[in-house]
Amino acid sequence: MGDNHHHLVCRRCGLIEDVDCATGVAPCLEPVGRTGFAVEEAGITWWGLCVRCRPEAPQ
Repeated sequence: MGDNHHHLVCRRCGLIEDVDCATGVAPCLEPVGRTGFAVEEAGITWWGLCVRCRPEAPQ
């Protein structure tokens, strides 16, 4: 926690992998419009199929 990373999540097996932030700073810390929230953290999650679950993966 606190190391500024995001996540990849496999929709089939549920594998979760950490991915370093490419920009060096957390994204979207200022939401558009007035929300009333004091934003403390933002993150990105990519969803798809891991290398083991992709149909073209070697068996």
